[in-house]
Amino acid sequence: MSFQIWSTTGPAPYDWERVQPLARAPRVWPYEEQGREPGAGQPEGRARPARLWAAAAAAEAAPRAPRVVLRADELMASPVVSIRPDQTLGEALRLQRNRRLRHLPVVGLDGALVGILSDRDLLAAHAGPGSIEPVAAHMASPVLSAAPDARLVDIARVLLAARVGCLPVVDEDGALVGILTRSDILRALVHELPVDLRI
Repeated sequence: MSFQIWSTTGPAPYDWERVQPLARAPRVWPYEEQGREPGAGQPEGRARPARLWAAAAAAEAAPRAPRVVLRADELMASPVVSIRPDQTLGEALRLQRNRRLRHLPVVGLDGALVGILSDRDLLAAHAGPGSIEPVAAHMASPVLSAAPDARLVDIARVLLAARVGCLPVVDEDGALVGILTRSDILRALVHELPVDLRI
């Protein structure tokens, strides 16, 4: 199972059927949309050369390269910095600041994922370095997780549908093995890694 929901009572299945597929917007050439020839209406000297237009059209019509399937375990951050539910908000705040993190998975004494604490949770709790309230009182639980072999396109769909900023990655034994955030996906796209989010 690629996605599960974890809480203090253990894992539960995630309703995958309610996640809407990603829609790809059709490509429309601006001059086709306006019914004009390439370069028509542009200032003199700035019209696109016919050979460049033809090359662009050919590239658009050319068959695509084979799809690159990227899994969660190829992009996730690992090992994961985590915190226990009985630790204080002050400890969590110092950990986030020192490690420059936005999300802290919360794991029980047995190592099982029970929740997640974000910088927004700390802000809402007005947490300071001396805060002694337990993490368990402010963590988000239950928390959605992904399997190491979950496809990146499916993770993107779940992040969008569930409106969350990250997904902890949990293996088949229930061990927290990584975490994948929206920033990780965007960073990979910016650095031109072989990330394919096509359906």
